[in-house]
Amino acid sequence: MKDDMRKELFLNKTPLLDTYGFLADLLAVIDAVDREGIWLAANYNNIIGYKPGAPFCLYELSIVQNRECGLNMFYQCPFLDFYKYRRKEVAEDTIVSFIRQYIEEGYYILLNVDRGYLSFYGMGHCSNHEVMVYGYDDGKREFLLCDNAIDGKYRTDIRCTYEEMRAGYGSYVPDNVKLDLHDSILLIAPTEDRFGYGFPMRIFVAQIREYLNIAPAFGGRERGEDWIYGFENYRYLIAYVEGIIQTKGKGFKKDIRCFCALLDHKKSLCHTFAYFEKKGEVEEVFLERYTWIAKKALVIRNMVLKLYIKYKEETAVSLLNCMEELMEEERNVLRHFLERQPCL
Repeated sequence: MKDDMRKELFLNKTPLLDTYGFLADLLAVIDAVDREGIWLAANYNNIIGYKPGAPFCLYELSIVQNRECGLNMFYQCPFLDFYKYRRKEVAEDTIVSFIRQYIEEGYYILLNVDRGYLSFYGMGHCSNHEVMVYGYDDGKREFLLCDNAIDGKYRTDIRCTYEEMRAGYGSYVPDNVKLDLHDSILLIAPTEDRFGYGFPMRIFVAQIREYLNIAPAFGGRERGEDWIYGFENYRYLIAYVEGIIQTKGKGFKKDIRCFCALLDHKKSLCHTFAYFEKKGEVEEVFLERYTWIAKKALVIRNMVLKLYIKYKEETAVSLLNCMEELMEEERNVLRHFLERQPCL
């Protein structure tokens, strides 16, 4: 096969955070230019939950958040060059050539499709979803995609035919007109020109204070009753496990993402503590203790998976104990960290 019939852009296929595609995609793209990992260190140090869907957890950038802007993280990341097209500017019968053209120019394509038309997913129903295209193969008439597949894992081995992409793109109907990501096609490329982007310790301290709900430092919080901020999410996660025990595993909502997000959050903070330890700005003990916390969060995620397969009261009780231990240890570590900081 001739080289000009196939093109695949660089991608870190194992980004540190992969609970949600929009996290993994961005980190996978900028890995080649963000060699210090400063973007990951500076962000993803908080989580939010949604009470109507509790214990559902989602990431929040540790800066002012506008939830009517689905492209927030792309607009604000200094390691990305990007352009945005409105979907009405790209017709269904031109989407294949449009994607090929911009991949040739070095841009990853982020767009929404109806996954019901993409055979990889095996869906027989409408499923509006965001995917990222990072390559094409003219010989097989296929695109190479990234996405968090149905099993919740971040996948970079997804393929769809040109015909499937055309049908999935043309059949997609935005289900939230307020989110610009739902009505846009984003072209992104990594850039090394970060315009002096930095991450000082004082900002990290403020992030931890906000995560512990000591003080909301960055604004952007909704005033309604629907959102669960930071450390408060433990209360809902623990209540969720208690509910499973009370009903003896009957009829509870299964959504592993909240526990995957919990694990990713601990991995993110491990990365941030390691970042400052390398700079000589934090003692080694904090990374050591947080590494234990991340391992405990992994155990918790795996115990939840076991419960989802088969309920055992012994497993559920152990899970509850682990959750309470994790909550107390993390609270103690972060309070100790804040006590060790000068007034910033």
